Amino acid sequence: MEGKRLGMGVVYGLVGIIISVLVFAMLFAFILRFTSVSEGSLAFIFQILSFAIVMGGGIIAGLYAKRKGFLAGLMTGFMFSILIFIAQYLGYDQLFSAKQWLLHAGYCTIAMLGGMIGAGFTKST
Repeated sequence: MEGKRLGMGVVYGLVGIIISVLVFAMLFAFILRFTSVSEGSLAFIFQILSFAIVMGGGIIAGLYAKRKGFLAGLMTGFMFSILIFIAQYLGYDQLFSAKQWLLHAGYCTIAMLGGMIGAGFTKST
């Protein structure tokens, strides 16, 4: 039963990340289209927001898993990184660069921290 809860936590966390990314992508697309703001000036904001979104997905995973939040968050971050890798490889025919490996290691770490926070919010039974 605990494995099923952990798996569903990862799925909910991943869905939360994907929905958040899509919503913020649309928001920033409108901002870039209808204002004079350039993409380069928002790069730092994109980076901070991506870490916040991944941490939120880790928190969701930890909330649903209720135990082993570090594992739920780590698996959520890892699955997100795998999805990005697959999209990049199939869409652009490129592997991760060294900078991207470090970035995705950071995503996994911050999602693991979010999972621990999310599991800490739940009541022990």
